[in-house]
Amino acid sequence: MKRDVWHELLDYETYDLVARAYAMRHGRKANKRLILSITSNFNQAREFFLSAEKAALSVRPLLLYYGVLCLSRALVLMLTRGGSEAAMKPSHGLATQKWKETIADQNMKNIGDLKVEMCSGTLNELILAIENKSYLKHATSGVNYCQGYSVPRIGETIKFSNLLATFPNLAREYEAWAGGGIPTYVITKLDVKPESCCVYVKKGKASKECLVNAFVTEEVLENRDSYMLTMKHENIFLTQLFDGSFGNIGDVCIAKPISANCKLALLPSFYCVSYYLGMLVRYFPSVWMSLSSVKTGDAIFPLLSQLLCLIHDQYPVLILEFLNSPYEFENGKN
Repeated sequence: MKRDVWHELLDYETYDLVARAYAMRHGRKANKRLILSITSNFNQAREFFLSAEKAALSVRPLLLYYGVLCLSRALVLMLTRGGSEAAMKPSHGLATQKWKETIADQNMKNIGDLKVEMCSGTLNELILAIENKSYLKHATSGVNYCQGYSVPRIGETIKFSNLLATFPNLAREYEAWAGGGIPTYVITKLDVKPESCCVYVKKGKASKECLVNAFVTEEVLENRDSYMLTMKHENIFLTQLFDGSFGNIGDVCIAKPISANCKLALLPSFYCVSYYLGMLVRYFPSVWMSLSSVKTGDAIFPLLSQLLCLIHDQYPVLILEFLNSPYEFENGKN
């Protein structure tokens, strides 16, 4: 557990500091019940993350998901003016689709085919609270850019393998499991224009043919050391490579979204993968435990193991970035 992050989040387990932060953000006082709801969720989240860190693999993903759920609900309450815990829906915001049939007879090879459906609940409330926006770190250790997307409709289906392919930190494990790479490329520059964006991708990591096949572009131009992709705003999807080429310096990547109709920002993407792992452990424990054994179909295990580490390390950081928002560049000061 990254103690420095949780030390900062500890502010949100105190009555006085939450009351002050809420008033500064919304220009109004929070009532006692709301403050207690926020502090309680942050407190439970910390305990779940700490328990997950110490727990056996058989239950770790479930504890981690409950921690993610608590952090998400706490953030929604902090960001929503006049919200309340009683007004939040008790459901997760996702529903499994035919998982029993997909992984019948412990068919671990089909785990990538698992699907969930978006519904009313915490996920949708989180998406609305953050405006389906990602805070990103481009060649820096601090947030210096944001990218927002339209809100996916209720009823949208998410396939696990498509969701996993939006995480560049999983590229090596994904290729070893699926036998093919994921189309995520570190960008060197991004020019935002009124009608379109120009995305620059360094040569060597991508070919012009790969970029044309992977992304919906108006054109791909080649210069001495990079390719320039001209894309309409609605077609661009950016994600984060955490701890990139230079330690804790982040890299922004262009990637394929889950689908043309479903672009999820970083926080809801993490929420979804955590839900997948938590529900797999909760309702299909024998399948989960088989993944860590030496059996046919276990090639996905290194990927899922890395994913657990990614959720554990990055989700609290992403939550804190929204609590520290808005940033100067959002007000046109940078």
